[in-house]
Amino acid sequence: MPASAELSTISFWFHGVGCTAEFDGYHLNWDWSKDNRTDEFEAWKIWRLTREHSDEFGHWSDLQQLRTGFQELAMQGVIESVPGSSVLFHFVEGH
Repeated sequence: MPASAELSTISFWFHGVGCTAEFDGYHLNWDWSKDNRTDEFEAWKIWRLTREHSDEFGHWSDLQQLRTGFQELAMQGVIESVPGSSVLFHFVEGH
């Protein structure tokens, strides 16, 4: 697999343990976990996407709102903290 490429209107490049994709003016960055999960995420990386499009994402373009939302989802059992991390979350199976 190449370190970077373009597929139609999507550009992507790999870095460290992750990948960044760019499409239609959006930048999305994610990492793979040690056990190859692709559903690990953190508020800061999502905020980097939403802050560039605040008209579209509204209050989700505020980092503190994202962190609060993550905490609410964790209390509802939808997401949980990744063991050993205070900022990474992943989805709970069944949700």
